[in-house]
Order: sequence, then C-alpha cells, then structure tokens
Amino acid sequence: MKNVIILGASGNIAKQVIDILVEKDDINLTLFLRNAHRLRNNDVSKCCIIEGDVLNYDQLKEAIAGQDIVYANLAGDLEAMAKNIVKAMEETGARKIIFISSIGIYDVPVRPVLQPYRKAADVIEAADLEYTILRPTWFTSAAGTVALWALAFGRAGHFTLQYVEETRDPVRASRHAVNVLMPMVAGLIAIAVANEIVIAHPHEHASFALSLLLAGGPILFLAAQNWYLSAVLQIRSKFHLIGEVVLLLVGLVTLALPSYAALILVGVSLTALAILD
Repeated sequence: MKNVIILGASGNIAKQVIDILVEKDDINLTLFLRNAHRLRNNDVSKCCIIEGDVLNYDQLKEAIAGQDIVYANLAGDLEAMAKNIVKAMEETGARKIIFISSIGIYDVPVRPVLQPYRKAADVIEAADLEYTILRPTWFTSAAGTVALWALAFGRAGHFTLQYVEETRDPVRASRHAVNVLMPMVAGLIAIAVANEIVIAHPHEHASFALSLLLAGGPILFLAAQNWYLSAVLQIRSKFHLIGEVVLLLVGLVTLALPSYAALILVGVSLTALAILD
C-alpha cells in the first residue's frame, strides 16, 4: 500500500486526481486543505481528511509523517509553502513529491506573474528529494465552446425540432439549417484557434486579432443562429441581439487584458448567456 497526501485538495486539478486515486485499492489517500467543506468530489469516504494550512509547519509536518508521496496543488505564497514542504519531508523521511507549477516558469526572462511559481520550483529542485514538477497551461475548461453548444441545442434547438415536426416543407427547413451551420461552425473554429493562441502565449496582452477571434467567433455563431430563427422559424430573438452587443463590448475590453484573462472573460460571458437562455 502506498500512502499519498494531496496538499491543496480543493483545487481544480486536485479534484480530478482525487477522483482517480480513490478508485485505487493499493493507495491510502490523505486530503489536506484549509476547509473540508470546499471538497467537491462525489466520494471521499475512504480518504483521511485533515484541515490545516501548509504555512503552518507543525500541522504540515504531522500530516506528511508516514506518507510515501506528497502531491502539492497550491496557491498563495508558493515559495514559503515549498520551503515548509521540503523541510517537513526531510524531517519525516518522505522522499517523493509531485508539485504543480505553471507553464512558462523556465522562460527567460521569467514573467513577473510566474516568478512565485519559479521560486517554488527552485526550492523543490534544490532539495534532496525525488521530485516531479508539472507545468500545466492555464485552464479555461473550454467554457466558451461548451456554452455555444448549449445555446445551439437549448431553447433554439427545441424550437427547431418542433418546427421540423410540424412544417409542411421540411426540405426548406433542412436546406436553411445546412446553410446556417457553416457560419456557426466557423464561429466554433474561431474559438478553437483563439484557444491555441492563448495556450501558446497566455500572458501576452490580447492582440486585435485574438480579440476578434474570441468575440467575433461567438458573434458570428449567434448571428447565424438568430438569422435562422428569424427567417425560417419566424422567431425574433432579442436575446441573441443583446448577446451580440455584450460580446462586442467584451471584445473591446479584452484588448486591455492578458490573453488568458481575455479568454476567461469571454468564457464567463458565454456561460452566462447560455444560462440565461
């Protein structure tokens, strides 16, 4: 049996790791976090849950004692946390650590926003431990794309299916549906291209081209869908028009933001529109 402790167990990545590890019969899992109520996993009944703060050395050392693997998924004063973790592992005999850092920490020069991640990684690398430092990109959960699909198959999708079932000219409805599908897919492709740009340059300021892709793609999607609702189904959707105006304004705002923040803002806006729909 392996004893594994997850520090920062309420994090987004940690949640996925926990869901995987709880299914393993050869792992004793300990979850260490400041507030146990923030756990969002379906089943942690087999886990040992400890409320504590990584910056509180005594709490941390007691939790790490007897562990074979330390998994750290943290935010905050990362350098101080890394120093506490290394000290606790050295004093308790734990040898293996997996530390979640960030993409770009080895760029020269290191961007200011990434310096805490780099300093923490330096602490881990300098220790006499068996370490793995993971450097994921910033996560957006594809919120924008999911929201657009929700808009496509939500209320508008219901009206479309109802119309197809009742119309005397299903061929016309299908022909228009195929025609409108092309700009809608183009909008999704624009979002996908924007995602790739953000992943490659997450901390650079959003360019005009990126803002155009981020906001223009969803606007094209909504405009095409709105045309179909109006021209074929005879439904005038103020919601779509308002959504297009909101996205236009959001696109202008993204010009003043880092790429990752621009992507998050558009994703949140589209998610809100999908919920309101």
